[in-house]
Amino acid sequence: MLADFYKKLDLPEQIGKEIVIPDSSHEAIYLSEHGELFCYSGIHSKDTGKVFFEGWPYYLIGKHTKDCKEDIKGFFRIKDGCILLTGFVDHKFYNKKMYKSLNNYIVRLPVANSCYFGIQERIETSNSLYFEENKELSQACFGLTYNELEYFIKIYAERLGIDNRYTQFPKITRSMNKDNFCDITGIWIPPKFPYIAFNNSGYAFSHVSLYGFYRHIGAMISIGENTAATQIFKNKTFAGEIINGVEQINDYFPFEVKVTREIIFSQAYDLY
Repeated sequence: MLADFYKKLDLPEQIGKEIVIPDSSHEAIYLSEHGELFCYSGIHSKDTGKVFFEGWPYYLIGKHTKDCKEDIKGFFRIKDGCILLTGFVDHKFYNKKMYKSLNNYIVRLPVANSCYFGIQERIETSNSLYFEENKELSQACFGLTYNELEYFIKIYAERLGIDNRYTQFPKITRSMNKDNFCDITGIWIPPKFPYIAFNNSGYAFSHVSLYGFYRHIGAMISIGENTAATQIFKNKTFAGEIINGVEQINDYFPFEVKVTREIIFSQAYDLY
């Protein structure tokens, strides 16, 4: 549990209302005293209408968000593989809690030659520097770890999809330059963010967000334990544990808004 992890962290505590916007999104990872992860990636700008998925303008650094109301529509937060528009930790919904800033941790997103994602701790010794994934933080941010999702999707492809020496569907992938939107939920999939492809680009369900995939699996297994859907994963090592994790991912974001096309391209929906 991340609440126990919070207690073990030898880091200073700070109440939410005193936390200011940090220098970059790499420093915007906070863990609350109740074990809730707040992983911010960027902002939706009010004054320019621009979307900054990785970072924010320099003139916001060191300020409280109440002093930037004319500049910010909201912060992008990654939770359970879903990108949300929400307030910063100094917002009235969150600012009475205590937090620890996870400055020694970094969010890894896919790159050109790898689809890996996760949250890793930066570990420095007297003669080396290396990174080690924190499984619980990765799960809080992305729903499942990369290894869990890769394993689970491999089973899915073997039983229901395509899995041969030439190709595999579904599979984890990413776009390095293009915005996409989930074919199941409509949720925004920004460049470099992982998603699931059930088909080649341009075809139906070629872009399914991590969160959309979890909802799809949740629907399949919600019918009962003895259905054809649940039998697909039966007797597979670790599959039961992964399914338990997926079942914990709820469609409940009380103080956040799921980021969809209507938010990213809001001006296109101003009809008059």
